[in-house]
Amino acid sequence: MNVTGIIRNARFSPNRGEADAAIFEAVATRLEAKGHHVARLTEAQFLNAFPDDNPTYDPAIDKLISQTTCIFTMGRENATTCMLDVVERFQHIRCVNTARGIAVCNNRSLLYEQMQRAGIPQPQTWFGSLYQERWDNDPEDAYELAQALPYPLWIKRADGPSLVKEDVVYAAHAAQAQTVLKAFAERGIEEVAFCQHIDGDLIKFYGVAGTAFFDWDYADLTQSKFGQEHVNGAPHRYAFHAAQLQAQCNQLAERIGVPVYGGDAIVQQDGTYVIIDFNDWPSYSRCREQAADAIVQLLLK
Repeated sequence: MNVTGIIRNARFSPNRGEADAAIFEAVATRLEAKGHHVARLTEAQFLNAFPDDNPTYDPAIDKLISQTTCIFTMGRENATTCMLDVVERFQHIRCVNTARGIAVCNNRSLLYEQMQRAGIPQPQTWFGSLYQERWDNDPEDAYELAQALPYPLWIKRADGPSLVKEDVVYAAHAAQAQTVLKAFAERGIEEVAFCQHIDGDLIKFYGVAGTAFFDWDYADLTQSKFGQEHVNGAPHRYAFHAAQLQAQCNQLAERIGVPVYGGDAIVQQDGTYVIIDFNDWPSYSRCREQAADAIVQLLLK
C-alpha cells in the first residue's frame, strides 16, 4: 500500500511533543517493515495538495495524495480536518481517524451530544456563551449561568482542544468562576463548558477500536500534562468493570469515527464511572509499543 501519515502540529502537543512524535513514527516504521510505502507529511505539507486559492499548492503532494491507499493522521488544525473530509468524501480515501471524528473530539458540545445519544456515562454539563453579541441559538450567557450552578465544577474551553493549562480550570465557588470566565474572555474564547466535579479515582485509558487493544492506569500525579490531577488526589483503587469501560469506549469511538482514541474517566466509590474526556489519537506514552501494533493491525484491515 501507499500510505500517508500526517504529523501533528506542535502547538497541539502541549508538553507531549516527543511522545506524539514517537507513536507516529512507531506506526510508520511498522508499516514500512511490512513492505508498505509511508509518506510522512506535516499538516502544512498536506494542505499544499489542494490547488484552490492556494499560493503554496504543490502538484507533487497532490499526486501523492491521489495515489494514497489510506491516511493515518494525528492532525488537528481546522484546515487539515476540512481537507481530510474532502479526501474522504470525494477521493474515497480511508482516513484514521476520520475528519468528522476529529472535529467532534475538538468540540465539547458535539462530543457531549454524541455521548448522550450513545448512553455513555459522563458528568452533568452545561454550556455557556461569552459572546459580546448573542444570537437566539447561542448557549446561555456564561456569567449568568455560573451564578446558578452547583459547585465545585470544572470550566473548560468548549470551542477547541485544550492547549494550555488555562483551558481547563477547577472552580470551587461562583466568585471564582466569574474570575475564570473573565480570563477566558480576555483570551478570545467564546464558548465554555461547565462540568460537574466528580470525586473518585482518576484513570487514563487508551484504546484502538476494532482490535483487542485497551489499556488503562491510574493518573500519575508526578507526570501530568497540565498538573490538574491533584484535585482528585491519590487513587483509592475502587473496583470497577474495565471490560465494560472498554466496550463503551469502543462503541463511542466507532460511532464518531475515532478508532484510535484515549481519554480520562473517574471511578466512583460504588464502582460506577463517568468519562470526563475523550480524545483523538493520544500519545500512548505508557503503552506505545502495544498501541502501535494495534493501530497497524487496524490500518491493514
